[in-house]
Amino acid sequence: MSRNTAHCYYELIDGDIHTFTLLQNSERAINEWLSTMSELYDALLDGLGGDLSKHDGPIHILIRVKPRIVPLGYLLYAYNRWEKRHPQRLNAHVAVLYRAGMLIPILGRITSVVRSTDMIRFFGDNEREEAVKWLRTTD
Repeated sequence: MSRNTAHCYYELIDGDIHTFTLLQNSERAINEWLSTMSELYDALLDGLGGDLSKHDGPIHILIRVKPRIVPLGYLLYAYNRWEKRHPQRLNAHVAVLYRAGMLIPILGRITSVVRSTDMIRFFGDNEREEAVKWLRTTD
């Protein structure tokens, strides 16, 4: 499955890494990312008959942030709202690829909204292979 819009691109790679590329510095990019996440979680939950304990391991997510900055306040607000709509979900291991020049304090704020059972790590935009390797070794 893949989905390409003007603001966010989604692709499943190697059958187990959900890859999102935020293409624009916009609320719409964040909304499209979270909308796709909702569809994925809903389909997964349906496939498991509503019982997440049947799933083996965490979900792997790779997020590539193309713009130097994203609307942080909106990101935190929208993600918090998304979490409330999806209280039953798998643990996630998330690798974020960011561009040089992205403000480090922004990255710290992003980690503050991640559940303690989830793992998140940041990589430079040119470290995609390392990010995929990290996702594969974090089960």
